[in-house]
Amino acid sequence: MNLIAYQRDIDRFEGEPLALYRLRVKWAFTNAQDSGSYEGFGRIFERLGIGSIQQFERQPGVDWDVIIIRVSDGQLAANSTLMNEIVRKYGRTCRRYRFDVLNVATVQIGASWFDNDHRLYVGEIGQDAPILTELGQYLMTEDGKILTV
Repeated sequence: MNLIAYQRDIDRFEGEPLALYRLRVKWAFTNAQDSGSYEGFGRIFERLGIGSIQQFERQPGVDWDVIIIRVSDGQLAANSTLMNEIVRKYGRTCRRYRFDVLNVATVQIGASWFDNDHRLYVGEIGQDAPILTELGQYLMTEDGKILTV
């Protein structure tokens, strides 16, 4: 296996599972053919079991030579070393790559009626206004006097 990998210019990185190493050796020639193209670069990620990715080139506010690769959080966490190796080995010359993590969350929104009831009390200087409860009753002291503000 190592001899075939050497012939195909594949180095096993630290901690790489044997199944992934065999997969990289198997697809080495095809991946080399696909490298350098937009669609081919996406196929390399799919062949090696990472899944589909999104690529964005020449985005506003980003340098022209930066290619943004959008992946999910799970893809990056499970395959970070492999993804860096793919970019190093099959990425375009004179281009920089940036990984952009996309997290997807399910959101539920409910619509309903909202009736808001309000009252406005205007106070005038020199006059006391009685304090009313929400039920429209006056607040009274123990003496029987109406509380005012």
